[in-house]
Amino acid sequence: MVREVLIVRPSACARRARRSGGARQVAQRIGAYLVATHRLPDEIVADTDRRSHQLAECVAKVLGLSAGAVTHGTQLEKARGEALVAALHVMHGERLLAVSEMPGLDLPRAPLLTLDPLDATHPRVCDVVGHKQLPATFPFPTLHGIEERQYPAYYYFQSGVVPFREGDDGPEILLVTNNRGTKWGIPKGIHEPGYSAQASAAKEALEEAGVLGEVLDEVLGTYTVKKWGGTCTVTVFPMRVTRELGEEAWAESHRRRRWLPAAAAARKVKKKALARIIARCAETLSTG
Repeated sequence: MVREVLIVRPSACARRARRSGGARQVAQRIGAYLVATHRLPDEIVADTDRRSHQLAECVAKVLGLSAGAVTHGTQLEKARGEALVAALHVMHGERLLAVSEMPGLDLPRAPLLTLDPLDATHPRVCDVVGHKQLPATFPFPTLHGIEERQYPAYYYFQSGVVPFREGDDGPEILLVTNNRGTKWGIPKGIHEPGYSAQASAAKEALEEAGVLGEVLDEVLGTYTVKKWGGTCTVTVFPMRVTRELGEEAWAESHRRRRWLPAAAAARKVKKKALARIIARCAETLSTG
């Protein structure tokens, strides 16, 4: 039975969004607060509003969970008074995190509230956490201790792929440009919590390069990128491309993509560590 309900109110997250880095980062800071105060929820539920679900996913990822850990709770929007409290009681675990405006309850305007739901007629707000009480930065473990960084720790662990196919004269590598179209590289992105590094990299390949295929288990290498006030470590895997989407189905078709012989692809990228990884991929394919 649910004994404690943590409520994240989307409107309160958005209230100081410009000062706090956006509503999503407020939600991430709520996640960091819950970790620091050892108040991890047993279940995360969001109402059917798209914004609520996105904020719930932001909290979940900081807690080390996948976006799939968030469930829908239509009763959060429709139920009132005793019916709402009764709906909360049938959810799993003792501590529930609900992302909703909770229109059926008269609640303070704060990003995080704690509700004692045991009184079915008058559920009591027993804790109110305002923006100033949320951490401004996120802890990141290093060999020299804990650093405070601008974004959650998982942002700084990334995965990517070297997409390849067999050409007439040997292996060919697919390169893509960055968002601004100024540099060539490989599809990569944040290693999403709850996913393997390979599955997360395959997702990035589909979004950034518009390709599908098999991500192999072998790690080609790692390289680093300076970003978000810190250093991101990118783990790279080879990906055998089986399908290339047309521009109409490619999510990020504002980028450019180009198939090149492996040696030319290695020369095309500016980062030397990435060039070595591409060359290693070509060697592996030639000897395999």
